[in-house]
Amino acid sequence: MMMHRRTLLQGAGAFTLGSLASPGLVRAAMPLLTVESRTIEVRRKAAKVFGVTDAVGRNGLMAKEGDRFSGDILNKTADPLVMHWHGQIRAVANQDRARPGGGELAAGALDHHDFLLTPGTHWLHSHQLSEQQLLAAPMITREKDAGTIRDVVIMLHDFAYRSPAEILKELGGSSAHGGAHGAGMSPATGQAPMNHGNQGAVPGMGNMQGMPGMNHGGGMGNMMNMAIHANDVAYDAYLANDRTLDDPEVVRAEKGETLRLRIINGGTATAFHIDTGQLDAHCIAVDGSPCEHLRGRLFPLAQGQRMDLLVQMPAEGGAFPIFAQVEAD
Repeated sequence: MMMHRRTLLQGAGAFTLGSLASPGLVRAAMPLLTVESRTIEVRRKAAKVFGVTDAVGRNGLMAKEGDRFSGDILNKTADPLVMHWHGQIRAVANQDRARPGGGELAAGALDHHDFLLTPGTHWLHSHQLSEQQLLAAPMITREKDAGTIRDVVIMLHDFAYRSPAEILKELGGSSAHGGAHGAGMSPATGQAPMNHGNQGAVPGMGNMQGMPGMNHGGGMGNMMNMAIHANDVAYDAYLANDRTLDDPEVVRAEKGETLRLRIINGGTATAFHIDTGQLDAHCIAVDGSPCEHLRGRLFPLAQGQRMDLLVQMPAEGGAFPIFAQVEAD
């Protein structure tokens, strides 16, 4: 895998299909997961965030169907943690601290876990404001019927240099966009998010006729209110695997090869549209569960949602950017 200096750019997260390091699959019991602080470079500026790594330093957890999540979780941070295993329907109640009465994992302490992993593309994250500081990671359990198709895991985040407490104050504060922009305006452009012909100014909205809430006296006003709160927080960067447009992760594939993109929206306040550009994609799973296959090149992905897309490299080869475009921006 080609790893470049992590300078980051505001606007969208991106990676390019073009070096692939196989993530490897866990062959036995799950290794220890460690939660600790780390420093990344965001737009040529150091940023202190969190990370979750396994015993060999990989981000998050990679397993295969039939494996158990068996081992200790170490809180190597200076703060107590409330961790949640998102999508793990077989998690034992007292082993998910986000459940009622779960309490906190003290700094320096261990949690022991032992439950059968739920197959599919899932993720782990905190149930605290530290999630704004990237305290989240993939939790992938490769399905028995996944075959030999290689996985590419993409973790999306929204990022701000400000403290979580400062970010929280920006949420839904007034009729203006985050209290800092004109009503109904995009924070990036200052332009209204749609025109009166309902023509594509908000990605993925399409024809809004017949939408719930659109015919209750002043439907466009209702729609504007929806747009106002699309992006209440003015983030400094949008990350794909800790990187963005000026230095995307590059994944090298063979000509004609099919890859499975396991995309996780770890953004705390941002919905994305996944744009596969020149490549047709087939959505084969949503939120870790198989779905009826849907072919397309633009797919909405809400906060916390996961999507598995199959993409095939053309026989003639080439470089093919894949974008995570911020919704309504």
